[in-house]
Amino acid sequence: MLHKKDFSRVEEVWYCAEEDKPIERSDIVKGYEVEKGEHITVDDDELKKIAPTTATTMEILQFVASDAVDPLLFESSYCVAPEEKVSKPYALFMVALIE
Repeated sequence: MLHKKDFSRVEEVWYCAEEDKPIERSDIVKGYEVEKGEHITVDDDELKKIAPTTATTMEILQFVASDAVDPLLFESSYCVAPEEKVSKPYALFMVALIE
């Protein structure tokens, strides 16, 4: 992302509201609020263990015409890409969609 005025890079600043100061990304952990003001932390391995099968699988249930989708849903865009091990089936699927 670039600043519109001078095309300089825009930096993301991580900020601690409690200490009222910027912090380094390395000082950030993932967590969940279990009660108001009470949090637990989780690491990537724990998240992988509880991830549903849909976290790595995309199931296509139906196709719809683009004019049948509310334009508000196009406000955000997403990029879907495969892991390297399934890139060929994904590429074939993309060709089918384009055709």
